Amino acid sequence: MALDDEMVDFHPTPIVGFYTLTSCTVAHTDIQGNYPHYPLPAFKLAWFGVHNEYQGTPMRVGEELLVEALLQSWELFTHTQLGVALVVDPLTQKSEDFFRKYDFQEIGRSFHGQETLYLPMRKIRQMIEADLLLGAEEKFGSRTKAERWFDTPDSLFGDLSPRKMIDVVGGVGILEDAIYES
Repeated sequence: MALDDEMVDFHPTPIVGFYTLTSCTVAHTDIQGNYPHYPLPAFKLAWFGVHNEYQGTPMRVGEELLVEALLQSWELFTHTQLGVALVVDPLTQKSEDFFRKYDFQEIGRSFHGQETLYLPMRKIRQMIEADLLLGAEEKFGSRTKAERWFDTPDSLFGDLSPRKMIDVVGGVGILEDAIYES
């Protein structure tokens, strides 16, 4: 979501979460499957973070961001037929555990002491077909994330009321007191 200067000047709001998708390659030997013997195109969840105050809350910002990133990866794959997997380099054990809950698997190399993980596109397709990803939207109804947040009691947000928040941002951002992923 892009904000113009006027909106930022008159409505300053904190970023509660963000992610960035980019392209990368993986060696055919790094992932399971019968692939050609050359580097394979993949998508990378290059930045992924949730503000400390919103981690582990009933809002499930991290889960919603991940679902959105998985759906975006699948959409890119269906349009381009490129990208055998979604790759992530978790920075902490906590973030590695988070991604493993969603069936991310080890590639067999590490990044800053944590395992590089991937989720094959076929697994993302299976999750979509089984309504495991889209079910998150159904669970919350057809309202936007921002509309849901405005209905959330202020007590869940501490000093940051929902009226001061923006919708989950897909993209790179600067966020104080956040744990940055990959």
